[in-house]
Amino acid sequence: MGETVDVKREGPVAQVVMHRKGNNSIAGDLISELVAAFEELGSDPEVRVIVLASEYEKYFSVGADLGEMAGIDRIASGVQRETFRMVYRQLRGQHRGREAREPVHRNAAPDDHEDGDH
Repeated sequence: MGETVDVKREGPVAQVVMHRKGNNSIAGDLISELVAAFEELGSDPEVRVIVLASEYEKYFSVGADLGEMAGIDRIASGVQRETFRMVYRQLRGQHRGREAREPVHRNAAPDDHEDGDH
């Protein structure tokens, strides 16, 4: 599919496989492709399950790409931060048993402590 993410489908099960630079460090390119993959799969009524996986045996993800973060304009980075929150909330909502087809609200106000989580 892309430079950092592939989508594989087998019946109602879709697998989103990350493969970014050998360790799946979180950065803008990976986040953008994850959002695109989840939006595409979320709108497909044939898909009932989405599995997020890593192509690498040793790492699922090492966390943030610190090299890329050093160059982020802190004022302009709100879009990336909100995109990451959106993906996180969708994954967390599905994990907690909420409706899998829950709509994504792009213009919602940021909420770092939704549901009392800290």
